[in-house]
Amino acid sequence: MLDELTPRQFDEWIAYQQVEPDKMDRLRLILTTGFLALCRSWGVDLTPEMLDPALESAQGQEVSPAQAEAMVRAAYHC
Repeated sequence: MLDELTPRQFDEWIAYQQVEPDKMDRLRLILTTGFLALCRSWGVDLTPEMLDPALESAQGQEVSPAQAEAMVRAAYHC
């Protein structure tokens, strides 16, 4: 599907994903938050970056359209 999108359609798809998040991404966020809360109740101080190193490396960095496309393709195994 993503191979057939024009750059404009891809931008629209990204914008739509920000307005209507993917249900699996929402579930992943809920599970991560719950797991972190459980760990903290046991005295283990974890951060989301400890569970997903990609979060730490992406913070504060600009991503080119080509890098964004590569990340989307990797996430969806295209």
